[in-house]
Amino acid sequence: MPLELPEGTFFNVNFPCCAPDEVKGVRVTEQGKLESGLSVEKRTDGRGLPYYWLTFRERLSTFAQDSDLNAVGQNHVSVTP
Repeated sequence: MPLELPEGTFFNVNFPCCAPDEVKGVRVTEQGKLESGLSVEKRTDGRGLPYYWLTFRERLSTFAQDSDLNAVGQNHVSVTP
């Protein structure tokens, strides 16, 4: 029996970074939000000239329960329509 979907439906499939025998299953998920924490620092070099340094803070390690990020982090394949 074919699955009926609206025209233009797209599926995003993400695979966890683990050995195939460690995959726990497949979960239908929502798209998660990954915050990178990018910031820009203005600094001065040894000659007194300004330059800009990009910094990233650590990513959050907890994500929404139904998100693709959470599923992949728990060794599930995520499918997000």
